[in-house]
Amino acid sequence: MKEEQDINKYDLLIIGGGINGSMLYRVATDSSKKVLLIEKKDFASGTSQASGMMVWGGILYLQNLEFNLVRKFCKARDRLIKHSGNVYIRRFNFTFLKNGERSTFIMRSGLALYRFLSLFKRARTKSISNSQLPLNWNKSLFKGGLSYEEGFLKDSDSQFTIDWIFRKNKTESAAYNYSEVQKIEWIQNKKIFRIEFKNSEQVNKTVFTKSIVNACGIWADDFNRKFNIETKASHHLSKGVYLLLNNEIGNEDAFVVDMGENKDTLCWVPWGKTIMWGPTETTINSAAELPVTKEDVEFLLNNLNSKLHIKVSSRDIINVRTGIRPLVKQNNKEVKYSLDLSRKAILESSRQLPWHTIFGGKLSGGLEFSYSVYSKIFNERPYPTEYNSLIDIPTTKQFFDGIEIPEVKWSVKNTQVKCLEDYLRRRTNIAQWIPIGGLGFKNEYLHDIMNISLLIHETKEDAEADLKNYTDIQRKERSRWEN
Repeated sequence: MKEEQDINKYDLLIIGGGINGSMLYRVATDSSKKVLLIEKKDFASGTSQASGMMVWGGILYLQNLEFNLVRKFCKARDRLIKHSGNVYIRRFNFTFLKNGERSTFIMRSGLALYRFLSLFKRARTKSISNSQLPLNWNKSLFKGGLSYEEGFLKDSDSQFTIDWIFRKNKTESAAYNYSEVQKIEWIQNKKIFRIEFKNSEQVNKTVFTKSIVNACGIWADDFNRKFNIETKASHHLSKGVYLLLNNEIGNEDAFVVDMGENKDTLCWVPWGKTIMWGPTETTINSAAELPVTKEDVEFLLNNLNSKLHIKVSSRDIINVRTGIRPLVKQNNKEVKYSLDLSRKAILESSRQLPWHTIFGGKLSGGLEFSYSVYSKIFNERPYPTEYNSLIDIPTTKQFFDGIEIPEVKWSVKNTQVKCLEDYLRRRTNIAQWIPIGGLGFKNEYLHDIMNISLLIHETKEDAEADLKNYTDIQRKERSRWEN
């Protein structure tokens, strides 16, 4: 067994290729550790492809007096803005309803405190007038607002996540998607785990690792149960849905809209060819409740139309985004409302084994949290992250009326694209910016998608099968919520 261990021995095995797993992978490999990352589906195919893409400082936590948490998120946000080429400064405008309960003075004071906690690295809060609101909004309902700075992703959350994995490695580390762990055995006398997993080609592999981190996100509890790992914490699941509307006018300003009920807010955020409107906040029991429903769409449309002159309908929706927030809760405590829970991440380690589980997490604080996870596992400080170790990505304008996207063959070879959904949904924004997952309302891009499928697959038969599967899923998902 010694020879086998020498070849396939890792310092760390990470289960899960979302934002937590990908950032920890980058921190550990930049610190010269040999790491293996295994993802059951595609990288970033869970919660990490369904966020609002805001890299924020945690302003909502001020209302719960979590000043230390806000300070940590502000520091994390500002570090990403300074060092990462994938995050930029963007202004968000908080709007006040004329008959709303919110106090302009309290909000202005809160934003001043927010800026103080970021050590004044963000610009001053500005007042905005109704004239700066989007064109179709009923401005008679509002009394201006306040503008403040946050961070925002340049591309998308899924591309941001995947980028942490496919940077240049210092060690013989590896990351595999569409691979599933079959068996985990702790070898006591060797102080090492023996792992059996099946890769994307359905080939059985055996590796050895000193430590394991469960970074499965909303599936972390299930993975622990599968391998008889008990924890004090678990996840409360909260579903969030965004509508993607057509950004015909080319709006650029982002707004946080006071809805006037229970002090709730929804966001209006231009993103490329679309405007994101949402998200919902719905407690669910399992990942099976992820698909968007008519009720989700009606809730968002009703709230939006209550603020508009010209109403919109489900026919105006380009696409939808839906994800599940993995919120940390203690097993012995009851949760009544999702917003009562913090969005923080915690690490819980087993007392018997070098097995660690990540609960919660966000884009903003993921890197700083990964530093702390690394320090706890290896009992040493990690090396500084190499932000500039990006791989140059060749692009093409061959498809979709000249939209610039990564070359298909390059993406297949270098980022483990296995099917159309991988490429159209997570390596590009095509499946979000063009109606019905990139097909178009009249199937005008079906030919482009077929040609992309031919580039992904080795045979025409496989390409046609993937195309049929992809188009069937897109139409079925839309029919589930469209009136």
